[in-house]
Amino acid sequence: MTSTYTASVVYQALLVAAEFAEKFEYPDDAINWRDKAAVILSNMHTFFNEERGIYTKGYLLQENGSLQFDNTLDISSIYGAMMFGNSDFDASMLTRSIDAVENILLNQSPSGGSPRYEHDHYFESNPSYLGNPWFVTTLWIAQYYIRKGNDQKAIDLVEWTLQHALPSGMLSEQVNPNNGSPLSVAPLVWSHAELINTILDLAKLK
Repeated sequence: MTSTYTASVVYQALLVAAEFAEKFEYPDDAINWRDKAAVILSNMHTFFNEERGIYTKGYLLQENGSLQFDNTLDISSIYGAMMFGNSDFDASMLTRSIDAVENILLNQSPSGGSPRYEHDHYFESNPSYLGNPWFVTTLWIAQYYIRKGNDQKAIDLVEWTLQHALPSGMLSEQVNPNNGSPLSVAPLVWSHAELINTILDLAKLK
């Protein structure tokens, strides 16, 4: 599957590669890679579902040349566009996707936080909810708020994270949507890494 996240990463990687090519005096490569990045940028609308107002998870190219879309609301798609698209991607697509996250995923269970995507069955605790909340994805939402200047919303999600840490201060991968108890791997380095990233981003506001 060609995913929104992957397309965003490749876009940014091509731009960085072009910068290296210029520094090492390969101007033809720099031009070529910037041209390829421009093609991705001009087609990013393909990954946006206007009806739902979200970045899709991605698509599969069919034998007849058509595209079969996975229109699942997935926070990694939004994070990819935010983190690697910089200001080049259409800001309205990102804003609308976050609006959908707030309406559908964020705080959709009693424990708060956000699952990775709709109908995430990994370590599923209660089918009544769309998935277990993850620290990583919840903190990605906080990082979006920081970029938009909504620091209090970001702080609220950081505090939610700290409130759901183990007594030792360790963070698990997920929490139970019913009661907020830890689920899956604990500690998970990735959870801690995103907490640190988010706090550092908040510190830049001071």
